[in-house]
Amino acid sequence: MTLFRWILLTGALLAAICAGCSDDKAGGGDGDSDADSDADSDSDSDSDSDGDSDSDSDGDSDVCGDTTVDFSNQSPTVVLLIDRSGSMNEGFGGDSRWNVAREALVDPETGFVSILDDEIRFGLTMYAGATDSEPCPYLSGVAPGLGNYDAIATLYNNSEPLQNTPTSEAINAVAADLAADTTPGTKVIVLVTDGMPDTCTNPESQDQAAQDASVAAVEAAFASGVLSYVISVGTADENGHFQDLANAGLGVDSGATYYEAMDQAALTQAFDEIINGVRACIFNLQGEVEEGREAECTVTVNDDALTLGDPDGWRLNSVSQIELVGASCESIQEGDVTVDVDCPCGAFIPTEIE
Repeated sequence: MTLFRWILLTGALLAAICAGCSDDKAGGGDGDSDADSDADSDSDSDSDSDGDSDSDSDGDSDVCGDTTVDFSNQSPTVVLLIDRSGSMNEGFGGDSRWNVAREALVDPETGFVSILDDEIRFGLTMYAGATDSEPCPYLSGVAPGLGNYDAIATLYNNSEPLQNTPTSEAINAVAADLAADTTPGTKVIVLVTDGMPDTCTNPESQDQAAQDASVAAVEAAFASGVLSYVISVGTADENGHFQDLANAGLGVDSGATYYEAMDQAALTQAFDEIINGVRACIFNLQGEVEEGREAECTVTVNDDALTLGDPDGWRLNSVSQIELVGASCESIQEGDVTVDVDCPCGAFIPTEIE
């Protein structure tokens, strides 16, 4: 499990003290010339001469001291789209494809959903063809959210494969929900399937038309802002369909990584690369960086300082949001990671907590 520490420290500013004071002529009994009880010559109750109510000399009414301000990253939303066709019952390394995939995701000790439950907004959708009581596509699942492990594990552990593989219809439905989700962060579908798709209109087809419909669904998802990754469980990509899906999922013509898991270790590796690879590199600050003073702040990953404006460093997206880019973003995609931001006093104004 990746551990992020998101802390912003502002430095201390010493109060300015009045160095030259005159005799008290206003009856305050404090040795100055006003009527209050402090030792300066203005009319407020602090010990400086700037006319405000704090003890510094900058003319405002706040005290700049050591401040700790929390900030958080944008959690990605990942929907696990699981093929529930009957072939998922076939053998796979001493168990079934269904059980091995389920264990990789929701095992209470080693499952990815269990480990990353508080970092990633996981959702689950299992899909199959029509049943005696449900129309095609038959979808069952859990809506995305943080802390979803118990709900996902309960549903997954109490479900079994059914029949048919209406992949295009399932992708269209999930992508529409994700596109309508206004929660900040990357939206991702991870398709886990073990064979060629069919369609609701022709459930026994598995022909080129069904494959084309699946690719078109993934292309439409990408156009709506939803990324897709494809894992084939126990089935080789003999005609290039899964590669076509992978390319469409990232909006490229060729070269996207397609995950062909022919054994349990390869399946676990595929989940690891995909899920860890979508960790967010955008951090929302609980306060605002003063305009023009972002260069005074230092951002580090595991104590290594990053460069503002560098393609592999960090940038300020807005007064309350920073983003790690290039190699810096890649560096937080796996392992235990500490991200720190340090600004001098006055360069960052924290949000007041009521």
